[in-house]
Amino acid sequence: MLPWISICGGSRIPGNTNCPQIEKLGWLETTQLMFSSVAAGYDIRSWIPKIMGDMRDAQVRPEDAEGVSMEADSRKYPGFAFDKFENRETEEPGFVPGIAPEFFRIGGLFKDPNWGGACVMTPWYYYREYGDVNILRQNFGLMQSYVDHLERRSVNGVLKKYAQMGEWGQLNENIPAALVAACAFYQQAVTLSGITGILGNIQEEEHYREMALQKFLAAVEERGCHLPSGEVGLKQVFHALASNGENDMVYRMVMNPTAPSCRHHVKQGLATLPEFWNYTELWNGFGRFRNHAMMGHVKEWLCRFVLGIRPLEPGYKKLQIKPYLQKEITRIEGSVFTVHGTVSLDCSSHDGILEMKTEIPVGTEADIYLPFAEGKCCYLDGTEYMGYKKSQQGYIKLSAITSGIYRWSVK
Repeated sequence: MLPWISICGGSRIPGNTNCPQIEKLGWLETTQLMFSSVAAGYDIRSWIPKIMGDMRDAQVRPEDAEGVSMEADSRKYPGFAFDKFENRETEEPGFVPGIAPEFFRIGGLFKDPNWGGACVMTPWYYYREYGDVNILRQNFGLMQSYVDHLERRSVNGVLKKYAQMGEWGQLNENIPAALVAACAFYQQAVTLSGITGILGNIQEEEHYREMALQKFLAAVEERGCHLPSGEVGLKQVFHALASNGENDMVYRMVMNPTAPSCRHHVKQGLATLPEFWNYTELWNGFGRFRNHAMMGHVKEWLCRFVLGIRPLEPGYKKLQIKPYLQKEITRIEGSVFTVHGTVSLDCSSHDGILEMKTEIPVGTEADIYLPFAEGKCCYLDGTEYMGYKKSQQGYIKLSAITSGIYRWSVK
């Protein structure tokens, strides 16, 4: 189901396109929200810089915002309804539209910080994935101008009556667009601050708030561990829970037997991902698209938090391998593509014995976490291994393991 979204989403064409039964435009939110999911299986180092160039071209410049009308020529601007819209730039400098290249604007669906804000988040994810600081340098002006634009449009940090799409695809929820926009604005401002630090050699810091996490968990429980969030919030839901040690909760949400959930999609016989949870309903007479990148964030969770393979330094110069096993998951096997080569893992637990095979490519090193219990011993290729430290949440940590194939066991 998941690989097809990447093919449909643009791996064979120079942009990330949308529903073929309605229109095929380069909607930008997917480039950031699905970045890690796609990068786990594909090398997108040529694709993303091209899209970033489209964003720079689409950003409103000071000379664009001076109110000069464009020529009312339908041959030059095919599809533009000159009789319905102003034939001049209506947004201020720094604005980035929801699609790029911006062939035309769809009224009421062109302005939202989770779409335009891809100009900040996509190069950031690219840098984290591939370790290429040039993507930040090349697009710093784009990012800074956009965040400055959001600052001018905000009131006490809130983007009131600004976001047009909000939490796209939510089911049986009415999450205020202003709330979703404010969260996006905050994330982009903090990310830009970190990028400024990197370019100026200042260390970035991250903070998590336990109170917010507990309220979040209570809200998930109240909804019966379902996934009503749309494509914008779903990525943040998975990441916020899993990165704070709540993999069990994410598992319950993903494997919930009733809708909306990923398991329910599979039970219904779907082989690809639909755009909306309520994909069987018509939209203005059109059928809902059933092969879309939206809602595919579960792959990022599977790669980063179930396999537990994720970068600790940009470009996977250093990485972490921390598999997630529990009573219903007794074996996990998979791999993640990196610029150094493939990182693979095969981990199983049976009869009180843990066995794990890891493959680490040349040019990188890994901190490996093994599920561990008191009274057990760790072995490498059958020989007892003592070079570990006890960690939290039932793991031991093996630090700075260099490239090679390793067979670990705990018994």
